[in-house]
Amino acid sequence: AMIATMDHPALGAIRTPGFPINSAETNAVPHAPAPARGQHSRAILAAFGFGAEQIDGLVERRVVRCAPAP
Repeated sequence: AMIATMDHPALGAIRTPGFPINSAETNAVPHAPAPARGQHSRAILAAFGFGAEQIDGLVERRVVRCAPAP
């Protein structure tokens, strides 16, 4: 379908663009909504070698944004 409906953790059911090309064998559907701004910031920075204190400092200085913990 050109428009798909998915459940968003904060917004409930949302409509989103579907996949324009599908086949009988594989009917692609969106599997997750886009991440919230800052949702993965800590994990990404940690993967690049930043420590928890360094990340906290960047957040405090508003260099990066981190989404609140769920």
